[in-house]
Amino acid sequence: MGDTLASVEAVKLEAPLLAPVPGVVSALSAEDFSDVAGGDVLLTIDAAPQEGQ
Repeated sequence: MGDTLASVEAVKLEAPLLAPVPGVVSALSAEDFSDVAGGDVLLTIDAAPQEGQ
């Protein structure tokens, strides 16, 4: 949680995309340097197993 997963650039400003939950990136939906729109799915995170499970 909180790890930088990607960097998004808009109008020459760069912002990190931080992991909102603990887990593992299981799928990427955007190619490097591709154009994306607000609301596009960029990646999928599989939740980390909870302790004791």
